Amino acid sequence: MNKNIGEQNRPDQITPEQITIELKAHGLFIDQIGLPASPIETLAAIESAGPRDLVFADKKDFLTTALAKKPAAIVTSEALVRALELTTGKTSVIFVVTNVPLAHAHLKTRFAGRQFSKSGWPNSIHPSCIVHPSAEIAATAVIAPRAVIGANVKIASDVRVMAGAVVENDVTIGEQSILHPNCVVGYGSVIGREVTIGSGSVIGSE
Repeated sequence: MNKNIGEQNRPDQITPEQITIELKAHGLFIDQIGLPASPIETLAAIESAGPRDLVFADKKDFLTTALAKKPAAIVTSEALVRALELTTGKTSVIFVVTNVPLAHAHLKTRFAGRQFSKSGWPNSIHPSCIVHPSAEIAATAVIAPRAVIGANVKIASDVRVMAGAVVENDVTIGEQSILHPNCVVGYGSVIGREVTIGSGSVIGSE
């Protein structure tokens, strides 16, 4: 039986500090107004937003609706903050950015893959997977249907190996990395933390 490492709870939550760092890294951050009343867990559409969601509002009516929904966080523009004379988000933290659609794209790329607990599979390792007994897989990793995990593989916390991906022998995969469907990670490869490997990609093949 494969060994499970790291039995700690899955860190699905996104902190305001992480969002600010990501926005600043891309030159998008202007200001932060307030703090979230609830943890930030998912990116969502405004119409379906709940108290733990992060939403994006690039129009006045969108922002008005978002404020009424009271999500954990709202990303919007400086012009809209001025138009509505916002000094507080009440129950929401408001991130003021230079470009809302661009912020949406970067934050989705950076954080959407973390929502492992919503993958729909009752177990972290799907029963259709082939996993070598010597593989070490963190308890918070998700291995989707038909994935193949080779001998002496080490998979860190919050990694997602998606359907049909192949991880060959002696591979190490760092925290929060995502392997998209049908990719191949070749023998002995070392994948760092927060790496995304695209569908059908071949990494480390001779």
